[in-house]
Amino acid sequence: MGVSSLNAQSVEVIPRQMADAVSDLDQWTYVDGGLPQLVTTDANVPHVPYMSINNSLVMAELDRTVSRSFELTVRLRHTTYQRGLWIGVFDETGKQGYGAHWDSSSSTAYSGQGYVNIRKFDLASEIATWNQSSSVISSNSGSGHLVTDTQFALVSLQWDADTNQLTMRVDGQIKVQCTDTSFDNFSRIYLKGNGPCYFDDITFKSGYEPALRCTIPRLIEDDLADLSQWESVDGAAPQLISTDAQVPHVPYMKLNNTLVETGMNFPLQQNVQLTVRLRHTTYQRGLWIGIFDESGKQGYAAHWDSSSSTAYGGQGYVNIRKFDLASEIDYWNQSSSIISSNSGSGHLVTDSRFALMQLNWEYKTGKLTLSIDGQVKVTCTDTDFASFSRVYLKGNGDCYFDDVSLTTGRDSDCITVHEMFNQGGLSHDYTVGTMPLTSPWTVSNGSVEQIVDGDQRIVRFTGDKSRAWMPLPDQGSVEDYSQVVVGFDIQRTNSSGNGGGVFLVDDNGQGVGFFVELAADGYNRTTLKCVKTYDNAQNFSILAYKSWNGVTGTDMHHVSFTWDRSTGDVSAIVDKQAPQTIGTGLFSEDINQASRLMMFNQYSNTIRMDNLTVIRIPTDHVNVLDYGVVADGHTTSPTDNASTIDDAIDEAESLGLPLYVPAGVYAYDNKLTFNGIDVIGAGATTVMSSTDDTSSVLQITGTSPSIVGINMQGVGYQRYSYPESNGIWAYQAADYIISACQVHDTGGAGIFAHNNNVDGTICGNYVDSSLADAIHITGTSRYIQANGNQVYNPGDDQIAVVSYGTTSTCHHVEAFCNDLHRQHWGRGMTVVGGYNVTYARNEIIKAISAGIYVASESSYKTDQWSDIIIADNVLRDTGWALGDDDPNTSTTHPAIMFYARTDYPGVNALITNNRIYKTFHRGVVIGNQTFDVVLKDNYFENVGNTGIYTVGTTDAQILDNTFNGTDSYSMYIDSATTGNMIISGNQLTDINSNNVSYVDVINIRSGSQLTTIEISDNNYENPAGYVIERYIENHLPAAQSTLINNTTSTSEPIWQQP
Repeated sequence: MGVSSLNAQSVEVIPRQMADAVSDLDQWTYVDGGLPQLVTTDANVPHVPYMSINNSLVMAELDRTVSRSFELTVRLRHTTYQRGLWIGVFDETGKQGYGAHWDSSSSTAYSGQGYVNIRKFDLASEIATWNQSSSVISSNSGSGHLVTDTQFALVSLQWDADTNQLTMRVDGQIKVQCTDTSFDNFSRIYLKGNGPCYFDDITFKSGYEPALRCTIPRLIEDDLADLSQWESVDGAAPQLISTDAQVPHVPYMKLNNTLVETGMNFPLQQNVQLTVRLRHTTYQRGLWIGIFDESGKQGYAAHWDSSSSTAYGGQGYVNIRKFDLASEIDYWNQSSSIISSNSGSGHLVTDSRFALMQLNWEYKTGKLTLSIDGQVKVTCTDTDFASFSRVYLKGNGDCYFDDVSLTTGRDSDCITVHEMFNQGGLSHDYTVGTMPLTSPWTVSNGSVEQIVDGDQRIVRFTGDKSRAWMPLPDQGSVEDYSQVVVGFDIQRTNSSGNGGGVFLVDDNGQGVGFFVELAADGYNRTTLKCVKTYDNAQNFSILAYKSWNGVTGTDMHHVSFTWDRSTGDVSAIVDKQAPQTIGTGLFSEDINQASRLMMFNQYSNTIRMDNLTVIRIPTDHVNVLDYGVVADGHTTSPTDNASTIDDAIDEAESLGLPLYVPAGVYAYDNKLTFNGIDVIGAGATTVMSSTDDTSSVLQITGTSPSIVGINMQGVGYQRYSYPESNGIWAYQAADYIISACQVHDTGGAGIFAHNNNVDGTICGNYVDSSLADAIHITGTSRYIQANGNQVYNPGDDQIAVVSYGTTSTCHHVEAFCNDLHRQHWGRGMTVVGGYNVTYARNEIIKAISAGIYVASESSYKTDQWSDIIIADNVLRDTGWALGDDDPNTSTTHPAIMFYARTDYPGVNALITNNRIYKTFHRGVVIGNQTFDVVLKDNYFENVGNTGIYTVGTTDAQILDNTFNGTDSYSMYIDSATTGNMIISGNQLTDINSNNVSYVDVINIRSGSQLTTIEISDNNYENPAGYVIERYIENHLPAAQSTLINNTTSTSEPIWQQP
């Protein structure tokens, strides 16, 4: 059992523009009444903290004005009768908006549930009072949620942009609806509480997108909408409960003296987390959730015994159990061994709210952890079992289960801050100039903003003492992490001197700093300083410094400072220079006294910064410098360190310790392989400099390896096809991490995931000028993420998933939030065979050929594709070869291209909410042997030919797209298109800028092989006055066609073949 395959025609899940778990009140602005309070302790509420509002009104700004369908969802509750609360969405002036209102009424009215309605605010001035009057525009309805219930209600307000219908739901059930056409743009969220009211988990979503996974891979994710994933093993049949007034998250599964199981996609031999929402209904019963091996004989379980009403405060007790059976488990009450202590569950057995139970297993140590409602209850260690393929659930005496999730993978423990400032690349406009810093950053002084500098996204500081800060994560104890490395890139933009850097300060503004003085051109040097401040970096005193001559400040420099927490010693490095000790005993502070990380500009001239990292080094590690490795790669006669690095690797593998490569430049002339260990560098200043373009690769393999904070520098004289010429290579690796690395100038791919890789995270890396693909995923790689990477100027595809043949298919791959800029040749993002692949929220600039390319190719005999999601991407200047002066890069690819080969079809694709600005050829092409492709909510601007072109596809849908300027047709449906097609809800503006006399807005070509077509609810406008022959020209006979509600203010006709 795995992640369900995509039904492309039914995926309509709305993307978040705001998601606040109310861990603090930073997003909220007080408007009127009592001050909002953050409640951090409440025995009745498992999801603290939350916000308490008493006769008060608060407001939060959205990140942009919204004019599309939205949903505002808030968990909230009343505390008494005769009070009113509401949640609302308003315009940017705060005058006009809609609110979902809940009046708690009296204990005898509406069965003690109060009533709800929808309200309209149309004010003369900005709303300024907590008890502002409004108009009721819907009927009243009982809320369905008891006012006295300590469990929060889930209240949502939805607005449909197409119909202007407003819908209010409570606990998932529609309560009231109405229609109002007064307002159509929204910029603010308001919350009003009266006497007091509690609010939590505020989410605002707008538009449409597929259900995207943006965290670690989920191998099981079952909300128990049905029981199809589960097999009954023993006892009474499991039941699906679809109605329960006390449970807002129906349906769920009931097990009464029952054991059920489900299988995983493949045996897991890496970290595992099993999470289930569940509850008891009576005392003296036991339930458990467990992970077992492929045979069903051996496994571990998290067990909860409800005990008696007087024991453990009525909460029952939990423990961890071990099953080591002679045969497959087949009895619901199977005995087992208790291998942990007992502990009270912390959750009342009689509580109607489900508890959240988690069982964690760590591959490397065998450590098992049982948590309830986020709190660790018991831990133990057992190393007998190391492979898991099944999940079991056991219920005794009506136990309820819901939201079963099994995840694997991990984040690097060593990287605590990693900021590449790439949010600026995702602006939904044709050009991107500047964007404000977004969460978690706060600008405290001057001007600090994200800018576009060529193809780079960086941060610009303008003006004297400009500052921005973010919360600093805990760095762990000195016993666990002995060193901290702070690294960043910095540049001045003028000929006179300037400086800036990073401070680590406490809430009073006191702390330590790492300052880079970029001397004026005449001095030709750069100085790194350790400093102290007492006033949030407005002023500081210098403790020690070192200068690097010949390092000019006008270049972007990599710098890092390594702080030994035990001694207070600090060393530093600039680029590929030799590291130097800044001073000894400089810092006596505990880094965990600092609560903020602050970037700053010291003088009035402008500086730029990028690539900020804070990496903590485990105290127990193997340091390559202790094994004869020499950091002299910056010299003209560098040492070949390949053999001595191998010695250090062998020691790290034998001891099971991380391998630490401090800041410095290390030359090597042969492939280096790291098997099952963590490799940790200092970021951009740990440079692994290959001297052999045919054997340069850093290979990770085995279970749970990682490589973080390494700058791999190739030589890249010519392109090679064998993997040893790549930069970083994940080979037969499971549960691996490649993060905060840089790869430059390789003869092969930059990052290469190949040969049976499972559960990989390729996150936050920078790949520059690889001669092959920048990031290439192939060879049965599965459950892989490539998120938040930056790619510049590769020799082929920027990110590629390729399944050669039919026996090495890649699947369950996701690539989110990557910035991809320019290339010598190739496409932007590709899926050449594979299934369950999602590309979302990426920006692709100046792809030579297609920006996004999905195909099965005859030339390389690649496999078929299915279940592909292309969502929320921004594509600019695609098909760049047609705009390039180089005659060797000619191409006629569109921005997005889908096709397949005979007998290897492409099935199920959703292309939604993408924005295409300036494509030199077509916008989207859906080609041969493709089935069930949906194009929805996409935006096209300045398309060099036809907006959407279909040929040889079956059962396509083109829905709610916006075209704002095409050189030719908006849509051209070739005669080879088959099946049932829908073209509906599209906005078509300024079509046929080439003024070709025979071009139509929508053309269904003569000889059409379609079975049916519906063309409905489209609108065409022509403010530019371009020549158009017909609005719609449909050559499919009228008996097979439905043309309705297509509007235009122009005179162009609609032609329908009889």
